[in-house]
Amino acid sequence: MTPMHGPGTIPPFVQGLALAHPIDLRSIGSFLMSDSTFRLLERHQKLDEQLQRAATVRFVDPFEIARLKKLKLVIRDRLARIARMPATKH
Repeated sequence: MTPMHGPGTIPPFVQGLALAHPIDLRSIGSFLMSDSTFRLLERHQKLDEQLQRAATVRFVDPFEIARLKKLKLVIRDRLARIARMPATKH
């Protein structure tokens, strides 16, 4: 059975995200993750998967790649802002 992930738990892809990006996500383990933070992390992972799939397509749409990368960067910036906030504001 697959463990359930939701608010209050840290999904397994967070460790990979912490290695792939310079966001200090170690602080995420020190508080219960809010719904919005969890949704941002999920969205970031989905965008990463979409980028990986788009890179394997024979005729790559450079505008779609740029759009996905920009969305992913916006989410990463939001997560970085959240990580810098005191834990009481999450």
